[in-house]
Amino acid sequence: MRPYVKRTTYNGNQIRMLMEDDIDLLISLDHWVSVVPHGKKWKGVIWVKVGEGWKEHKSRVQTNPTKCYEWSAEIMEKVLEKNKEPNYEEIGR
Repeated sequence: MRPYVKRTTYNGNQIRMLMEDDIDLLISLDHWVSVVPHGKKWKGVIWVKVGEGWKEHKSRVQTNPTKCYEWSAEIMEKVLEKNKEPNYEEIGR
């Protein structure tokens, strides 16, 4: 899974933004990722949609936001693989 965060500059500050197709993918999998300050560190949270609301599924505190996004990308890669429909052309059916 490619990193789903685009780096850009806003008012002279480097910021990270989710790409539109990645937002659609996360929502279609009933998942969401958030990264927020946590004291002097950063907390990455993977959320799962449960009914009409969202529930914290996994979280990890890291030294910087990039590490949080990298951690969440690894988790979401597993979720994506688990939810991937088989490509019958590839397996000869």
